Amino acid sequence: MGIKSVLQLLLLSLLPILIPCLLWGCSTSGKSFTASDLEQLGISEKIVQIESRPGVKLRFLLIMPENPVASVILLPGGSGELKLRESFGKPQVNRIKDVYLVRNRYNYAKDGLIVALMDVPSDCKNSGEMGVRTKNGKLYKMSAEQTEDIRSVAAYLKQIDNRPVWVMGTSRGTISVANIGIRQTDGIDGLVFTSTLSSKDEKHKFLDEYPNAVLDMDLNKITLPVLVVAHRDDYCILSHSSDASVLKEKLINAKDTQVAYFTGGKKQKGSECGWYSPHGFYGIEERVDKQIAQFIKSKTDSAYPAPNFRSDYLSMLNHRSFNIENEKGQVVKIIVASPELPRGVFVMFRNGDGRLNIYETDDGPEIGYKFVLVSRCMDRLAKQGFAVAVVSSINEDRLRWHERSTQEYLKAIEPVFSFLKQEYNLPIWAVGNADGGFSAINAALHLPQVEALMLISPIDRSKIKSAKLPNGYKDLDLQAVRMPTLIIAHTKDSSGISGPRAAKNIASELVNSPLVTVDIFSEGKPNSSIGKKWGKIPHSFVGRSDIVVQSIVNFTELNLL
Repeated sequence: MGIKSVLQLLLLSLLPILIPCLLWGCSTSGKSFTASDLEQLGISEKIVQIESRPGVKLRFLLIMPENPVASVILLPGGSGELKLRESFGKPQVNRIKDVYLVRNRYNYAKDGLIVALMDVPSDCKNSGEMGVRTKNGKLYKMSAEQTEDIRSVAAYLKQIDNRPVWVMGTSRGTISVANIGIRQTDGIDGLVFTSTLSSKDEKHKFLDEYPNAVLDMDLNKITLPVLVVAHRDDYCILSHSSDASVLKEKLINAKDTQVAYFTGGKKQKGSECGWYSPHGFYGIEERVDKQIAQFIKSKTDSAYPAPNFRSDYLSMLNHRSFNIENEKGQVVKIIVASPELPRGVFVMFRNGDGRLNIYETDDGPEIGYKFVLVSRCMDRLAKQGFAVAVVSSINEDRLRWHERSTQEYLKAIEPVFSFLKQEYNLPIWAVGNADGGFSAINAALHLPQVEALMLISPIDRSKIKSAKLPNGYKDLDLQAVRMPTLIIAHTKDSSGISGPRAAKNIASELVNSPLVTVDIFSEGKPNSSIGKKWGKIPHSFVGRSDIVVQSIVNFTELNLL
């Protein structure tokens, strides 16, 4: 038998394995539904093609449960281009199949919703970084054309089963959700935003006029019921989880608006804005989808109870915010995340200008600057059994290096440490990230409540010739530090002011510290598109705040507890 014949036999033997993967996409996360699974659940599917506008063909994947309660039109993130085709007589998604709403589309049908997963129409073209465009060059997701397409799909759904129709989108798809809610409500009964796009980076050139993405749209025109869904640990800089509450505040004329926060899931794979991350509800998809479906059904039929979105998170961690005022009337606002029985207290200072923009929501206090490292570490450290207080700047004003090292600043933050000591009566450890290290060192040098110092991406020089602290931390009295110290840096930190060199230089200055530990890491993907805007990913450990948390916890458990 020749090699060709052997290969043919091998291919034939693999067909029973390969064909299901071709037909069903072989999902790599969540529930992977086979033809047998769908048959047992009484779910059928087919590709439907309609004329959504004169001369325009639009395809969508129609998924039908046996006893539907309502319908939902799914608008995926990314470009939204699915390239729906039939293979061996079965529907197949050929593009963006890993997007949250695409890979979990069957979950909604399983929970009693008719699903229409929309592709882009025949008269639109994917222009890459400029997004899918109409014939007139308009952004399809914000166009009147998409409004007409969605209305046509909604009309089709009501024709086959006269039930309420909701429109749901994720990430970039939330632009489309806002667009339909603003432009046209006839035939649409409610909206669901998941992982809402609330910012832009250099890649999203089509949002130049909308730097806050959905938040810059005419949301006051939306009058439909709205559900906003977010993951507490979504650290994608394009979709801050705290902006879910901001979105709710802007929906002033919506009939009813609720915010659903989730937490938990599997360990992130790849980018923080990827679909195998909290941004895509990785590992908790079925729980999220079930509660979304339950919410839609509760708005349709009173026989279905509305889900309680808050209990899952609030039972795990307690979030509180405090305004701490000193004798001069200066106010420092802090946000504290704490488990039921904390083992110690971390006081954390952010990089940059020090501001956090802490504000109150129905679901507790939120940080506006969710993307900064200390914000990303806060809940992760609290889940390890520690109270974590993240400190904003004085009166929410911008801070510079030398201002953080002054006696005036010290007098402003001293009441914070006194308050936390009285509140918890536990050891307090000061943590500073980059610029925030000036604050942490100042506290460590002068405040008796501080028992250990931790510095992330330490600074040993300035790029500004006129800087008052040209040698960074080295211009502080580091020899007076007499407490255990942890220093964390990244090998690929290309900021020019920190990194392994700076970590070693700072460590050499701490001659009177009883213990100095230097952890230098190399994990992460420094050359992603996110880094082009925020710069120096390793400097801020974007996508790898987990290794910072683990380093802090290890140091604490080995040396401080």
